[in-house]
Amino acid sequence: MAAASSTSRGAFVTMWGRFESTGGELGAPSVFYGPRSLVVGQDGNIYVMDTGNKRVQLFAPDGQFVAQYGGGGVIEGRLDEPVGLAQDSAGNWYVADTWNRRIQKFDRNFVYLTQWSIDGWASQSVVNKPALAVDGARNIVYAVDPENYRVLAFNTDGNFRATFGLYGNDAQSFTLPTGIAVGLDGRIYVADGDSHRIMVFSPLQ
Repeated sequence: MAAASSTSRGAFVTMWGRFESTGGELGAPSVFYGPRSLVVGQDGNIYVMDTGNKRVQLFAPDGQFVAQYGGGGVIEGRLDEPVGLAQDSAGNWYVADTWNRRIQKFDRNFVYLTQWSIDGWASQSVVNKPALAVDGARNIVYAVDPENYRVLAFNTDGNFRATFGLYGNDAQSFTLPTGIAVGLDGRIYVADGDSHRIMVFSPLQ
């Protein structure tokens, strides 16, 4: 770990972590293998999706390791190439468990609750890294499906709500959707990577 004094101008403050593969086993805290997502939880702690090590790591704001969840596997609560991570207004967590082709839902303490299948996440290519976002006011989970050029929407219990997007460069299409976020007003922001643009959509009703 390294540190420097903080300022209000974005100066470097601290860092933690180094590369190490755990082989998908829990243990070896504070090392990473291709971390993908990072979320500041409702508790103020930092949740890092340690994708290559098939786990979520939890840190205090100063970088002190607190806990880890997951580990490689196909059973409930285990993960394989987890990428997207999001939390809803009730504190529940959602994980894009990509190579297991599912979204898993956990409570605020990362106790497994339920899961649902995503048929589109069939590829293990380098660009199939789906992101998640939650509209807490409407209880909607959004997931990008990069190689099928679309966004999927589910209720927070996993019931399918809608999908939008096709391949293309028009205002309703994507060439590689890789990032997604929901604003306070419910608007949906999608990073369309191969078209080098951010697209904004009205909230799902």
